[in-house]
Amino acid sequence: MQVLAQSLVAEGGGSLPPECALLAPPLLQRQALLYAAAPSDQPQPPLVYACSWWNEAAFGAAMPSPGAPIWKNLATQRAEAYRDLRLLTLGEAPQALCAALQLAPGTVCWARSYVLYQRGVPLTVIYEVFSPRLGDWLGGKDGR
Repeated sequence: MQVLAQSLVAEGGGSLPPECALLAPPLLQRQALLYAAAPSDQPQPPLVYACSWWNEAAFGAAMPSPGAPIWKNLATQRAEAYRDLRLLTLGEAPQALCAALQLAPGTVCWARSYVLYQRGVPLTVIYEVFSPRLGDWLGGKDGR
């Protein structure tokens, strides 16, 4: 995993997903690339781009290791979570996202967003874009 950016969102900060209204300010935004475990020292292209929005205090409590993936942090705390899927879409990834995922411009990718709840309370809003290479990594052919 590679954290690309992590910063507070300015009050009234731009175009946030509507689900972010479920989270109390101040909000923190975190962007990361997720990689498959490499069987060798060969560099691997990222398989997932993820962006999450958090209440700043909730992030500190839920993410004691902020450089690690969300699910690893929650697992070390033995914290159960519920994922409320809000969007599943297939579309052409923007040029900057194609560059980050090391894909050809105009590549079509699956994306999803969801709210992660813990003890019935919204913990974070997550948006993920999946590289078509993820299907190959999972053993499928051409992402199928």
